[in-house]
Amino acid sequence: MTYGAIRLRLSKLAPSVAADLELLDGWLNDVYQEILDRLPWKRSEADFVFQAPQSYDTGTVAATQGLAAITGTGTAWTAGMNGLVIRFANQDAYYQLTVTNGTAATLDRPYEGATDAALTYRIDQPVYVMPSNCRIIRAVAPMHDRLKPLELITPAELDRRCISRNEYGVPRYAVPHWDNFSDPPRMQLELFPIPDSPNSAGEIPSWAVDYVFDQAELDPDVTGKTLLPWVRPAAILEGVLAKVRRHEEKIQLAQEHERQFEKLVKAMMMTNALQRGPQEIRLAPELRRQTGKFAENPFSKNFDELVDDE
Repeated sequence: MTYGAIRLRLSKLAPSVAADLELLDGWLNDVYQEILDRLPWKRSEADFVFQAPQSYDTGTVAATQGLAAITGTGTAWTAGMNGLVIRFANQDAYYQLTVTNGTAATLDRPYEGATDAALTYRIDQPVYVMPSNCRIIRAVAPMHDRLKPLELITPAELDRRCISRNEYGVPRYAVPHWDNFSDPPRMQLELFPIPDSPNSAGEIPSWAVDYVFDQAELDPDVTGKTLLPWVRPAAILEGVLAKVRRHEEKIQLAQEHERQFEKLVKAMMMTNALQRGPQEIRLAPELRRQTGKFAENPFSKNFDELVDDE
């Protein structure tokens, strides 16, 4: 069914708001997004592949405590390094880099270490920006080898494990978080340890991200656009009519439409679950032992053990 067709049906079912298309279109989008928010729908999943740029440590750097500008000797920095991180010698701190030319760059804040005219350094990329429609990251798996998928943890958990972020090597953790410099915010993914590129096998490491993406809002100016095929038009109608009846202060009718809306959404969820098939159950980190094994709980015991416990 097209957007225009469902809007026409609503205007006939709710003539009291038919003339206020802005209100009607707003409710349509609200209900549509509410349906999409219920689950990571099977047809809302996508993959994204990214590579770690090669680490760069050629030449030396002159840095002055309290100043953000740095100067390279024997360096060939490029604009492609903008936004990457630079770490000096064995210091814990690292900085985001903005390149001016092959031998001049600026840090994101004043240099905190002792003034030095010939610092060794290293430029890498630990944080990667995901596609603009990325909403939920489900898994991150290496493509360059057969290692197991990275463990998804929160920024707070990474802070507890390694606050200085000064380890390089094969990433074990992937940390999704929203950036603070774009509008609307975009999902970012931090890898830790910071990836060596190339790795010990001489390969440029790459990872595949399985993520749930945001569907674009319904555009009232494109009335001929077809709704997603797995979204039941009846559910949208019931959801919008519930809002209309509440707007009209017909609470009993609104509640009936809400019940029908929930019934139809649950039917879609059941269909989606059947399409997805069985899914692995994962315990939250706080339910695991410090050794990394699952914490002991009744669900991990067999029937005989449960009987013995009684």
